[in-house]
Amino acid sequence: MGQKFYNEADVQAIAAAIRAKNGTQNTYTVSQMPAAIAAITTGVPAETLVYAQRNAAAGAFVDEVTYDPADYSVSRIAAYVGASGNDKPLGGTFSAPENGRVILLDSGRCAVLTVSAGNNTLYNITPNTTGAFVFLTQDDRIGAVGTLRPNGALRMLKLNDASNVRDLGGWACDGGTVRYGKLFRGSRLFISGSVNAYDKTVLHDLLGIQHELDLRYANELERDFSLIGSDVDWTHIDGAWYAIRDSAKCRAILECVFDCVLNGIPLYFHCAGGADRTGTLSMWLEALLGVSQSDIDKDYELTSFFSGVATDAQARRRNESEWQGLITAFRDYPGDTIRDRVFAWTVTLGIPVATINAFRAAMINGTPQALVNPYGTVAVNKIFAHITIDNAAQSTEMYQPYTATLSADSGYSLAGASVAVTMGGVDVTADCYQNGVIHIEQVTGALIITATAVTQYTNQILYGTDTIGGTALYNGTGYKQGYRWTSSNTEDNGEISGIPNKFAVGYIKVEPGDVVHLYGDIWKGTSGGISMHVQNATDTRLVRASLANWSGGYTARSDIMAYMSDIDYDDTTKTLRSFRWTGGTSAVTGYMHWTFVGVFDAHQTVLTINEEM
Repeated sequence: MGQKFYNEADVQAIAAAIRAKNGTQNTYTVSQMPAAIAAITTGVPAETLVYAQRNAAAGAFVDEVTYDPADYSVSRIAAYVGASGNDKPLGGTFSAPENGRVILLDSGRCAVLTVSAGNNTLYNITPNTTGAFVFLTQDDRIGAVGTLRPNGALRMLKLNDASNVRDLGGWACDGGTVRYGKLFRGSRLFISGSVNAYDKTVLHDLLGIQHELDLRYANELERDFSLIGSDVDWTHIDGAWYAIRDSAKCRAILECVFDCVLNGIPLYFHCAGGADRTGTLSMWLEALLGVSQSDIDKDYELTSFFSGVATDAQARRRNESEWQGLITAFRDYPGDTIRDRVFAWTVTLGIPVATINAFRAAMINGTPQALVNPYGTVAVNKIFAHITIDNAAQSTEMYQPYTATLSADSGYSLAGASVAVTMGGVDVTADCYQNGVIHIEQVTGALIITATAVTQYTNQILYGTDTIGGTALYNGTGYKQGYRWTSSNTEDNGEISGIPNKFAVGYIKVEPGDVVHLYGDIWKGTSGGISMHVQNATDTRLVRASLANWSGGYTARSDIMAYMSDIDYDDTTKTLRSFRWTGGTSAVTGYMHWTFVGVFDAHQTVLTINEEM
């Protein structure tokens, strides 16, 4: 629930008064109160205020003008707007007998406004609905009640310190009309302290705005939070000024809008004056909803009721180069209408078609058709060995996300598996694959996924762990590059002449009689070697095994030979492939760690306990 700037006691007082008038014990939600108030006919003055939530000139412009989308040489806005403009709507006026408060009720929301004795004008109720108002005197008596019925589709909004503000709703579109109360556009906000309490109340309580999208540039910002309320989220993204080529920015802006709409969060988006960057985003959204190109142009030109048309810099006309450039930019995309072309562009941003259709369904009061990806699909070919995939589709849509999870068959493992993903013939594995999951943000070509699992050992030790210390050694990675364990059981990261590489691996617990198998091309070269240390948790005695190639072959320390067997060393390739260590009855219970010096690829080693490989 959003923060309430009004007093809950005011709402409860209205409910009690309604019950007193109609002689019932009914309880009322805020959304039920307008009808109940309208039914009160005795005891207090009651009136119905019918008015337009727009001014006469703006209403005439919207009603009388229709533009030809094939002809951008014409603009008719100057015939309806004066030099300075007027962006404030009409309202419904009632007379307050004294100072007090008015409680406005609209679409399940409630706002409390301070009023003075005499005539007061009420604004901002949703067009073509029935709202209500209740006047409370200073001693909390109900002094007047009434209903509010704005007409006309255009919803211009009255604020004291913000301009060019209107609901995006009301326009005819695919399958119906754009819903009111979802998206609001306008200028930056100047809200501070009690002077602008009216604006806060309208935006937060009556309109229910819970997210502010600020499209101004970073050097224009004077804050990094929303002035509408402490519970209102604020997002800043530099707006697009009549441009669509910055795909990352455009996608981020649209994703913010879609996320709000699909989660039922009313959004206020704005730049500085609510004209250019705000007009650009409004155009994208209206086109996606199927608003006609003529009406999109008119909504853009409505800004002139704020700016005036005294100069070209002030006016916002459809026949000016900036607006024509924005419209023209979409001609590079497939489709016969502005809706189809803007939809095709949005798909190329990587936004899922399902998300766009969900946005349309949530924003349209009616039944819009489901739009289909105009770019079709590409093949997904899979070449697997001992691998299964949870996404069995043999094709995927262009420019859309692709996600799949790989699983190794029984007896096999993804650890050490060979996985490759190409898209349009380009290897994208490093960008899209990790830990068995393939995720491609935007498919731009045919996919080929190749994966081969490796044999899974039941007791395989994937990573060394520091059992003695109680935490994962080396932050759980198991190997530490550039280090070795010395014969005195200490780490050493110093240079060793002629030895190109070294790794140290963490502790592995071993018991007397355990057989530890070590496998992999773990050492290759003409110098270096591998050593093993076993340390008791309470006894610092070492049992050290060493295999080295200091003189063209391997050597093994005689004091540990009794515990080592099955040594596989290829003297021709100078490669140590495997060996095993057996803890005899005289061996200590302890913790084994390894040093690989001059290794070929220590990360590919496989260690098992008591399991043949």
